Amino acid sequence: MSAPRILLVDDEVAIQRAVAPLLRSRGYEVEVAGTGTDALRIVASHPPDLIVLDLGLPDLEGTEVCRRVRAESTMPIVVLSARGAEADKVQALDLGADDYVTKPFGPEELLARIRVALRRVLSEERSESGRLQAGDITIDYDRRRALPQRVTTCAAAQISTCTPSSTTRSGGSRKNDVARTALRAIRTKSRSRHVAMPLASLTISVSRPRK
Repeated sequence: MSAPRILLVDDEVAIQRAVAPLLRSRGYEVEVAGTGTDALRIVASHPPDLIVLDLGLPDLEGTEVCRRVRAESTMPIVVLSARGAEADKVQALDLGADDYVTKPFGPEELLARIRVALRRVLSEERSESGRLQAGDITIDYDRRRALPQRVTTCAAAQISTCTPSSTTRSGGSRKNDVARTALRAIRTKSRSRHVAMPLASLTISVSRPRK
């Protein structure tokens, strides 16, 4: 999995020189923008995983940058600002910021808040939803069901959560084909989206529909 990419938006050179190396030393990829316009351009062309955003930018208010980003994306925004008034914090949070850190700040506190925000994103990415088509098998993640296209000639495969010890084996070759195809599709999707799925906790049991 590639390292999380962070966009640091701050016009103060001292902050850029302090925060960017700090983030890189912890394994993050970092891109720096000194204006709100540059930040919005980067977000549109190469979206980061998280934004560290100053409010006092030379061209756009940081709150306006926050509002525009949030209108198009759910990426985490951690405000890093010298403004410590309650009204400033409330406004930024209401406009979509996920967290607010005041300057001067402790490096470890900033890093901890970034980790928390990124954990939320990674947790949401691991939550599979929708449908995946793999050959003649359709995997419905919302209903936890793998359904062959030709339902008249093949039974539905039910994906259910269980412990590895409770996994059962079905007898028919067609049932085994359904199970193998479904698991291959899940593994392929997991690799392509960098999603860790507990395949050992899944079993596919096949039963014929009632007449």
